[in-house]
Amino acid sequence: MANPNINSPASCYGNNAQVSLSTTTETQLMSNAANSGKLFLVDSIILTNVSAAAVNVYVTMWNAATNTGTSTRLAHNVAMAAGTTLVVSNKSHNVNLKETQSIYCTATVANAVTCTAFWKEFT
Repeated sequence: MANPNINSPASCYGNNAQVSLSTTTETQLMSNAANSGKLFLVDSIILTNVSAAAVNVYVTMWNAATNTGTSTRLAHNVAMAAGTTLVVSNKSHNVNLKETQSIYCTATVANAVTCTAFWKEFT
């Protein structure tokens, strides 16, 4: 199915997700499955360093529902001091997540960062 027209959607729901990066490998923050019939209008992606150590972070958008295929970095090797917050995307610079796309987050230190996303799902 094609992406829905957000000017006259059948439905629009607010959604959010939060993940803790418990490893130093990529962790899925959100995914829009193939043939979902949905478009995700991502209002914000916020990373928070909850540790006492500095950490570097990455946020990657993939052209697959998993972390395979072609990727685009939304944040690349960004240094975060202990206790700081990084706004990767906001309403002024939002991201559209189409069918068969996903967003993953990575940190260089395990258990140091939480990632939160807020979005609207259009069908």
